[in-house]
Amino acid sequence: NKPWHGVMKSRAKDGRVLYVDTTIVPILDEEGNIREYIATRTDVTRLMQQEALIQEQATDPLTGLPNRVALFQALKSAEHPVLALINIDHLKEINEFFGLEIGDQLLQALAATIRKQVPGHRLYRFAGDEFALLAEPPVTLSQFEAGITPLAEILESTPMRCNGQEVGVGVTIGIAAGRDNITIRAG
Repeated sequence: NKPWHGVMKSRAKDGRVLYVDTTIVPILDEEGNIREYIATRTDVTRLMQQEALIQEQATDPLTGLPNRVALFQALKSAEHPVLALINIDHLKEINEFFGLEIGDQLLQALAATIRKQVPGHRLYRFAGDEFALLAEPPVTLSQFEAGITPLAEILESTPMRCNGQEVGVGVTIGIAAGRDNITIRAG
């Protein structure tokens, strides 16, 4: 007996997929029983397509992580950002020696390991051989550094298994806090 509002996926008569913003309101009789419904619908297909495109542009296709576009958006709204940039040393040489497929699997494995080792912070694929970790919720620089320091040891001491190969990596981690040129200072 209450109104309902939401976005529904629908299909047009010609077979196209449509998204419609819909509100359905029941019409009640004197006893409070539903007599009929009235619905209003607005086609929001273009809006949904634009939203999907924006999401796609802010996501790294290899790792599924938010990318540098998403990071810069998050940094704009962060009051006291604390950021770590994690650079994979010699990724070019790893790609040349093992091949690009292994290199891609290595990046995916590293992303999963970083997420597991430093939960609760937002992880981004910043560049080809670099990840960014944004403190969430805000912490002090020393607290963040204490949580990140063991990460380098774990990443360097644990070879990643990629397509049956064990691949060892070296990493360089830079940490910075504050709003001004944080990515440059962390790099």
